Amino acid sequence: MVFYIKKYFFALTVCFCCAYSATETFGQKPDFNSVSFWEQFRLFPSDTTVVFNNADQVALMITNRVFQKDKIRFLPDSYNGGVRYFMVQKKDSLWNVLPVSDLQKAMRYFPENNKDWVIYTEGMGKLFTTATDRALQMHEQYDVNVIMLDYPSIKAAWRRTRNYYFAKKNATIAYKDFIPVLDSLQNFIKDFKSPDAAVNMFFHSMGNIVLEQIVKQKKLPLINENQWVNNLILNAPCVPHKKHKKWLDKIEFAENIFVLYNHKDYTLGGAYFMSKKHQLGRRLNKPISKKAAYINFHVLAEKKHSNFLNLKGYSPQQPSAIQFYQQSLHGEKPDLSDTSLFRKSSFRDIGWDILP
Repeated sequence: MVFYIKKYFFALTVCFCCAYSATETFGQKPDFNSVSFWEQFRLFPSDTTVVFNNADQVALMITNRVFQKDKIRFLPDSYNGGVRYFMVQKKDSLWNVLPVSDLQKAMRYFPENNKDWVIYTEGMGKLFTTATDRALQMHEQYDVNVIMLDYPSIKAAWRRTRNYYFAKKNATIAYKDFIPVLDSLQNFIKDFKSPDAAVNMFFHSMGNIVLEQIVKQKKLPLINENQWVNNLILNAPCVPHKKHKKWLDKIEFAENIFVLYNHKDYTLGGAYFMSKKHQLGRRLNKPISKKAAYINFHVLAEKKHSNFLNLKGYSPQQPSAIQFYQQSLHGEKPDLSDTSLFRKSSFRDIGWDILP
């Protein structure tokens, strides 16, 4: 009996699903929801003239959160359905947030159309402030235009276990709001980007549920007629590995597909204890999709869950990890035959190990 009680509490302890490592519980600093931090976010009226220039950190946030413009936390941790568009510009310590009426108008605010583009969906544990920080960090570190698909994935007042189910529920229904956005993007992003700019999709952790549901809910045909995405990156996917081949094989819109996993991922170990399902980003098994390249980060990252951003207050990522993301987020295909960076995976002979 004592053994099972200990095992139960261990499960709750490791269930930091789809954020960062055991010491980085929700991938955010405690002050991300403080009044003082929210006061740095200046919400402008939608008719304000704001100039976004090349020196600024800029991202487009597309969210299905409740919008309460008269409150300090104007995009709280509550789902409302539908989407709202916000261009965000960080200047010094202030974050300027401009509501925009539609996607096409929002796209026109990007100051440089010759950059490569990343359509980015995060995992569990993100307030609007945290998600915005991640989007701007990706913009700054990889010099890409970022479009973030944002959904509520944490209640600041709730405990971890309850937040797991909250985030999973919202990720599961988010496809309804985001598939029309992706449908629109495929039709006119070519009109906003330079001819040589790449378009990539990056789903991190529980954010991969959005992609999974697009396929399983039979919405994939809306974005699958043409190959309009260079690289589709499933980063530490917090979705069941079982039968993933079936839905992944249906994807035609991307030239290259990468499944990035770590068979010792501590965070996704928590997801297993909560769901009793092995996760694609951790204990995957054959059969696997021939359309995807599977990259095992264990040799490089040990038990870490997230390896793509150098965040303030955390240890820097390994140079070879940054190099891999630098290539893949710019639409390039890493050379998996380069033995200085890759070798055949030591885990069930699935894909490649990325090396330090």
